[in-house]
Amino acid sequence: MNLPKYSQVQYGVLNLIAERKLEAGDRIPVEKDLASLFGVSVVTVRSAMKNLEDRGIVTRQQGRGTVLNKVIEPQSQLGIILYLDIRESLDGPVLRNTQIDLAQLELSVADSGYAIRYQVARRVPTHFLLHSLRDVSGVLISGYITEEWLQLLEGLDIPIVLVGSIYSEQIPRFAHVDIDWKSMTRAALDFFVSLGLRKIGMVTGAGFYEPTRRLVAAYREGMAAHKLPYVETMICVPENNNARIPIRNFLKTHEDLDVILVEYGKYIYLLGELLDLERKPPFMGIIGLFRQLEELPARVMNVVPDRDIWHASVQMLIQQMTNPSARKERILLGNIFVNDPSVKNEILTKKGVRK
Repeated sequence: MNLPKYSQVQYGVLNLIAERKLEAGDRIPVEKDLASLFGVSVVTVRSAMKNLEDRGIVTRQQGRGTVLNKVIEPQSQLGIILYLDIRESLDGPVLRNTQIDLAQLELSVADSGYAIRYQVARRVPTHFLLHSLRDVSGVLISGYITEEWLQLLEGLDIPIVLVGSIYSEQIPRFAHVDIDWKSMTRAALDFFVSLGLRKIGMVTGAGFYEPTRRLVAAYREGMAAHKLPYVETMICVPENNNARIPIRNFLKTHEDLDVILVEYGKYIYLLGELLDLERKPPFMGIIGLFRQLEELPARVMNVVPDRDIWHASVQMLIQQMTNPSARKERILLGNIFVNDPSVKNEILTKKGVRK
């Protein structure tokens, strides 16, 4: 699995902590020394340490450096968790967002004392794949989870947790962790409407993608509830992944928008660039987890899940593995705001509410 360098550094630091038997309160080697040890740049080490700090493992203290918050035990051999990634195509490299997700998944599994195995499968299931399940303790499955896959999985006597959207009308009899895209979209929409903005558009990805459908449905319902006309564009990206032209045309066609709501993903990078156009929506709302918020223009509001989907999925799977009679529930992760502090103040200032 080709993970980003900073993810590899994260695992290296965790192993270093365990091998040296560091205690809570002990100092971690400085970034320069870690960069030399792992053969990477200081910037890469800094990104890795920021992720470990976000997860509560370390704290960076002024004057002391980076300090360990909790003891990291060497990984025990409790068993193997298989992560099955079902894709439309097996061709092409792993996307950057997928690499980041895998890094978070591996950390969550390692924290629980299990080993992780990663396997890619096609959208159409094959029984040949079943041999890879013989020695695993449980399975996490995400991607294009179709009705064919659900039928195949129901015949297996093994704990399974579905992660993310399901491409089937069938209600699965498995534990399931998903993101509440509809409530997150509505939260972003209601936020801007509450501040008096009325001309709100939406840019999404490919129309066949299940989260996209939920975003669009929530956007339409929300605009109708506020008695506002909706404007949207469905950008079905062609094979060359060139969304630049349709996004540019959309922004030129709808120059009077106050806000543009955006589905998280690769479109955000293009919008960050294209919003430098002379005429552009002054505010942006991002629906979904976006880890490079500082790279975006100002006046951005982000709505993200209130918990990490991978950590929640691993915890649910472990519950299924340790307690086979546990109820197979469905969890929808809610939403929290990650606001650029200037968003609300600037909107209210423009409206003359604040000076």
